[in-house]
Amino acid sequence: MSEKNNVARIGFIITELNKNGYFYADELEEFVLNATGTEISKSTVKRTMSDVREYFGIDVVYNFKTMRYEVSNEGRDSEIAGEFLDRYADVRYGRTDSNDLLLFYSFVKSMIRSEYYFPPVNVSGVGSGGDVTDYGFILRTMEKAMAGQISESSMALSDCIEYHISEHFKSGQKIKFNRMLCVLLDSMKKKRLVKFTYNDTEVYVEPVKIIHYEGKWYFMGYIADSVRKDHLNKVRTYNLSLVKDNIHLTPRKFTGGTYVIPDYKDSFGIIASTNIRTAKIRFYENLAVRMKELLWYDGQKTESGRDEKRGNYCQYTLPYPSNTSFELISKVLSFGDRAEIIEPEELRKSWIETIKRMNDLTK
Repeated sequence: MSEKNNVARIGFIITELNKNGYFYADELEEFVLNATGTEISKSTVKRTMSDVREYFGIDVVYNFKTMRYEVSNEGRDSEIAGEFLDRYADVRYGRTDSNDLLLFYSFVKSMIRSEYYFPPVNVSGVGSGGDVTDYGFILRTMEKAMAGQISESSMALSDCIEYHISEHFKSGQKIKFNRMLCVLLDSMKKKRLVKFTYNDTEVYVEPVKIIHYEGKWYFMGYIADSVRKDHLNKVRTYNLSLVKDNIHLTPRKFTGGTYVIPDYKDSFGIIASTNIRTAKIRFYENLAVRMKELLWYDGQKTESGRDEKRGNYCQYTLPYPSNTSFELISKVLSFGDRAEIIEPEELRKSWIETIKRMNDLTK
């Protein structure tokens, strides 16, 4: 029997059980014939009923007196019936599990209610007596959209699920960052350059991408004008926290030029670069077991081995931007003496020199 026929007859059964609490085998046979042009036997009906009982977890029996399949009296218990309706909704709305929606809804709720993310936050009125936008409308909109696809009992579990990040900016900086993000978005909508000072250099930039990475905000921009001529006509990644003062929208239009936007996801870290090299990093002792389950980069290679001096290890092989290895070295240093950069030689050398400088500072 084809999958198409199986879906058709199960759809008929759950619809009739939900509506009437019973169905007739003859009606099912007629429906499948009209819907698919295929005849089914009595034995096929019985096998289908076994599938329905197993999947929906509700007892459907054949009543010889009425000559129809019915939900048993035991199966009419309100709790079981509620579960049946939830499972019926799964099939009716084409979803296999409401947990995905529940986790997504919980994630959005955590962002809105926590101090870890910005936006969502509207602080334009803070300190001036103005109103702060009610971002709760986002939750209410989601709740209405999910009303037919997730049960109230599952929705209530969202208060038991929280998302956190371990490192983030102080909540008092939300004003600064919200204003910057608003200017960047206006720039991208209106196709007008922004002006700001970065590392003591004033630049005019076309914003092309905004990124929230590990609790921090960055954006990529095409440098249209700068006193640093070597920076012109390049796409660079900027850390909002390092922008001096504020970002300003200017009357100057985007250049209209074409350029390649490097993808920071092509290597480890936030910095996008065309100069990519491959690093090998090892983790020892109890850290070797834990690091097997983690990814620093989606395409990394993870393998295990044994070192004669240090014992078992877990090794990552991953790409990194060779012109800015600070982030990768800092990540390795955060694990102390249980992590080591193996290759390439220049990266290992930079890691060792960093350790030496740290040691000299403690003398």
